[in-house]
Amino acid sequence: MNQESDRSVIQSDCKPFLALVNDSGGYLYRGLGEENSDFLTRDVRRARLPKNMPLVLHAAADAWFSQTFGVRYRSAAEFCTGDRGQAAEYGNVYRIFPIGGFQFCWSPKVRDLYEWANAQGRLDLPPEEFVAELASLNYRDDGLEEAIDSGCEIMVSCRRYHAASLNEISGTTAAEEALRIRERWESTKSDRLRLKLPPPSEINEAGFPVSAESRAVNVQERMRHLSAILSLMHKIYWQEKDLYGDHFLAFIGDKIVRQWPWIDLPAVSEKAAQWANDVGIHKPMLGLSVRELSKDIKLKESKIRYEHITPMAFFRDVVRNHPPLSADIYFDLLKRNYRVAWITKSEDDNLNAAGARFWRSINTYEDVGIALKKPEEWTFFDD
Repeated sequence: MNQESDRSVIQSDCKPFLALVNDSGGYLYRGLGEENSDFLTRDVRRARLPKNMPLVLHAAADAWFSQTFGVRYRSAAEFCTGDRGQAAEYGNVYRIFPIGGFQFCWSPKVRDLYEWANAQGRLDLPPEEFVAELASLNYRDDGLEEAIDSGCEIMVSCRRYHAASLNEISGTTAAEEALRIRERWESTKSDRLRLKLPPPSEINEAGFPVSAESRAVNVQERMRHLSAILSLMHKIYWQEKDLYGDHFLAFIGDKIVRQWPWIDLPAVSEKAAQWANDVGIHKPMLGLSVRELSKDIKLKESKIRYEHITPMAFFRDVVRNHPPLSADIYFDLLKRNYRVAWITKSEDDNLNAAGARFWRSINTYEDVGIALKKPEEWTFFDD
């Protein structure tokens, strides 16, 4: 078959799916291991067994989905995503086109059900408790465009599907695709970002901040994403040291790690808490980042400092001094070492006087007399 005939087959076989996504331009992606065909058609497995999930939890989840949505989504569906990068974690990326009628299910809170289950020891839960937690994840079987845009796991139930390599269906060169993207952007309004609002995952259904445990889970998930980026950048640096020099290292520490969104869970020193009380800041500082307190505290004008307990130089030097590391190692490094704290200016001066501006041991804060009150979320980072 050729590209033209492949597109014709998809147009003919996949009308229900195309009717939902044609206008949005979104795609379902799936990683198909070492598969390298341009175009293929596959049957959906009807009795899929899990690779990592304990079989008893897999069966319990399957029964819950069947009872709730009428489909055994864990054993009789294909797992897809609107996030091309996520799909690439599972092999060569293909666009997926369900043939004929199909159903789908997704949760705006679940990027990958196993990753969610693996967090905070959920794999050790009894089946009935595991299912009870599933029910809190807001699974739904509508909003396909929203599901694709979310980058979350989308379970697709159908008998068969077509899979096309990324270039097979578009029939365009990279330059043509780039021009098309620009033209599409120019034809739409660019909305302003809502940077003053927390991510939806930080607010519960009642409109209040989520629990400390849920917030810790969210932060660890963001750290996993950061870990994948750091692992990739580490490889680039070692392959292209002469192309970038030390500017690349500074960028990793100052821009990538320091500014990765929503991973800060600050401690607060006793003196900083007393200062806040003295100047009339009644909003609790513990666990709230500089972003969340920007209206209450003007750092440049105050006697308070927002400090990384482990300097950013640590992450910069990991890249410089070690051969490329895996994302798993980076995740452990972040989970153990990425900590921030509110301290006073005088405490910051004590750190600098002790020669601890760019290097410090784990015990340096204690050694210079900085007593920290730690947020509850930190307890969920302990192995």
